[in-house]
Amino acid sequence: MTVGLILAAGVSSRMGKFKPMLPIGKTTLIKRLISQMRETGVEKIVVVTGYLKNELEEHLKDENVLTVHNERFFGTQMLDSVKIGIRKVKESFSDCEKVLLSPADVVMSPRWVFEAILDTSSDFVRPVYHGKSGHPVLISKNLFDFILSYDGDEGLRGAVEASGTKITDINVEEPNILLDADTKTEYRKAVAEYDKVLGAAGHLHPDVELKLVTDREICNESFVQLLELVDKSGSLVNAAYAMKISYTKVWKMLKYVESVTSVKLVERTVGGEDGGSSVLTEAGKDFLSRYKAMRTELDGATEAIFSKYFEDFRI
Repeated sequence: MTVGLILAAGVSSRMGKFKPMLPIGKTTLIKRLISQMRETGVEKIVVVTGYLKNELEEHLKDENVLTVHNERFFGTQMLDSVKIGIRKVKESFSDCEKVLLSPADVVMSPRWVFEAILDTSSDFVRPVYHGKSGHPVLISKNLFDFILSYDGDEGLRGAVEASGTKITDINVEEPNILLDADTKTEYRKAVAEYDKVLGAAGHLHPDVELKLVTDREICNESFVQLLELVDKSGSLVNAAYAMKISYTKVWKMLKYVESVTSVKLVERTVGGEDGGSSVLTEAGKDFLSRYKAMRTELDGATEAIFSKYFEDFRI
């Protein structure tokens, strides 16, 4: 049996919004990937969650997938999520022979690529376009224990190469095996490719970001992500690391908003065995809750208004 393994623990720092739940057509990125796997006969699927765990699990409640949480999502690499996922697969599916692995935001590899990967007998199979490897990849159970024991810093590829296993490359003339949604530009390209699949090329999409301002910008998606990460990781240092920006920049961002609003949003404790911690104040939790509720309502209203004026418009 082949089990699907989807990695959805990341913070989506470059994108600015949580990638797995971004819309594409009438679905979302992660639901699209789940459908792709099932269309090629991969029925059992494990999703590794991390950032926005509760929201993602609620989003997937009707998808009949298993989830496992990467509690250290803010300070780990993709290989750590791979290991967590493989452990869950071994624990849950004793008859698993292979794992079909993909990040949650690589969703435009066509069905024939999935089928070609699944039909290849090898311990590690990956699609390659003009020398660059993409997704999904196939991992045999023969590699599970070695991957779990690997402690190098070269990621999954390094683990496979260190095992001495031959990597089987399937050369494909399909650039979409490389197409992820790391940035807004890449996400828009993925959406446009999906529109082509649906026969709706040239379809417009709304793109609205909620910002709070006075005479200057006070709060945007990045600042809300900062508050969410502090709330979930318990540390400004962890939040800065996850967002891939300096601690100094994070600190200045927080102090600026607090000074303008005259509201203390984060309580910081210095020192101690763990080097200090940071938690949201009640005012910080309230601020975050208000913003997220407004964003959800705004997204719904945006779709309704867009449909009213541009649903049948093509370019």
